[in-house]
Amino acid sequence: MTREIIADLQQEARNWRPESRCEGFRIDTLIWTHNGRDFNNVGYVSKDGNLVVFADLFPNTKYGYNGRLFQVSTLHYEPFVVKMVENGNVTYGGICMELLNELSKTLNFTYNLTEPEDQTWGVPVSQSGDKIIFNGMIGQLQREEVDIVAADISIQKEREMVMDFMFPYYYGYTSVLLKKPDPNARKWRTLVDPLRWEVLMTIGICLLLASLMAFLLEKFNPFYNDPENAQIATQNYGLHTFHDSFWYMYGALLSQGGVNLPESVAGRTFVSCWWLFSIVVVGTYCGNLIAFLTVTKDKPPFETLDEMADLKGDYKWGFQEGTHWEHVFKTSKNKEFRRIGDALMEFNETDPSVFSKDFKTQLANVKKGNYGWIGDTVVIEIEMAKDCELMMIKEKFLPLKYAFGFTNNSPHVQIFTKQILSIHESGLLQVWKRRWWPKSKEICAESIIAEAKPISIIDVQSAFYVAAGGGFIGFCAFLIEVCVGWLKQKRKERLSQGNRSGVDVNSIVLNVNET
Repeated sequence: MTREIIADLQQEARNWRPESRCEGFRIDTLIWTHNGRDFNNVGYVSKDGNLVVFADLFPNTKYGYNGRLFQVSTLHYEPFVVKMVENGNVTYGGICMELLNELSKTLNFTYNLTEPEDQTWGVPVSQSGDKIIFNGMIGQLQREEVDIVAADISIQKEREMVMDFMFPYYYGYTSVLLKKPDPNARKWRTLVDPLRWEVLMTIGICLLLASLMAFLLEKFNPFYNDPENAQIATQNYGLHTFHDSFWYMYGALLSQGGVNLPESVAGRTFVSCWWLFSIVVVGTYCGNLIAFLTVTKDKPPFETLDEMADLKGDYKWGFQEGTHWEHVFKTSKNKEFRRIGDALMEFNETDPSVFSKDFKTQLANVKKGNYGWIGDTVVIEIEMAKDCELMMIKEKFLPLKYAFGFTNNSPHVQIFTKQILSIHESGLLQVWKRRWWPKSKEICAESIIAEAKPISIIDVQSAFYVAAGGGFIGFCAFLIEVCVGWLKQKRKERLSQGNRSGVDVNSIVLNVNET
């Protein structure tokens, strides 16, 4: 028999309805066809109980979704979804699209891509009774306008109330992207930066206390009351004045010391301990100073969200509107998050770009300086690889789990989850990651330099400032000494004139008395 005759017989069998003649029961299976979901005849059961099958009883187990068309919503967000427009034609790439293509091949379905009108991911916008209304892609799922959301949608408790998630395909964290501070802006503090301000303040207090201690030990020491040692004090040896004590202790910090040395055992013991203290401080300071002069340290202005909130007057921050970060920072009971959210509302009154949906606008704000973008670490790392002027703070918060979304109580979740687990095991996600995670074109050599570099004037400008400040203070001290000397000279002249006048008057009085 030819193939045409066999096909005609099978078609005739499909069209034959035994139930109409009470000779048996027709067997149909539900499949997806090009015209939509429909029943397909696969056989029948005769009145004698014989099973006649001329097609697969369970075609969906072998053919998946049989080419079913899914409506899929997505949104541009590199590297997960990359929207490319060329000659008016729109194409999509990225990790999510690679994953969607792989799922469509293995599960045998087709899809039609669309985007939400408001270009947002989805946050709660209103509430009707116990029902929370979402916008963006989440709202499309909630209204059943689409079947799947293939984008960087993070799993959140509020979202799970109106939709379902399959097994995550990516895990990450949230952090803050900002521009590196200008290293030359702090070079004037080169002589101060090796030690923290608490250490510098403590050293200053110790200097004053040590000077006072040395002065008291020398001033009231019985050693100098001995007639044999009395000449030492009269010859201005030792530290018998606070002036001498202070300059000696200050000189010790500069590894120089002073002219006058204590002669008593108590004074020498105390000064020896102060010298040990000075050697440790000077050694530590010099070592750190060399490191500061030879190695560039990219230190961010803040390391945590709490520190960023403290810099509200100097810094601004923002994120893309319609993301879960908006919901977290606006409604969270966490005081740290609420501080960030309240400040954002203030920024928005004068600068709406802090809530811009366009990542390029957010990135432009970051590159201008004094601005932080709150987002996931993968995007931050990619931008840092492209531009060595960008950096990320140390704190990582709000863990992220990205997964495809489905309508609430969707029967497809289990099927897609089983397939994504197989993809995880196969290593395909790592292949796609290497394909879409752009690599840095050049290494930021300034941040990893391991060899000596020439010292420029701007590196040691603080030393010139100290020299100029010392010259100014010395000149002021000179003027004060000149004024004091001039006043003393005038006072002596007045006293001498008064003495001469007194002698003349006395002689006149004596002459009158004799007369």
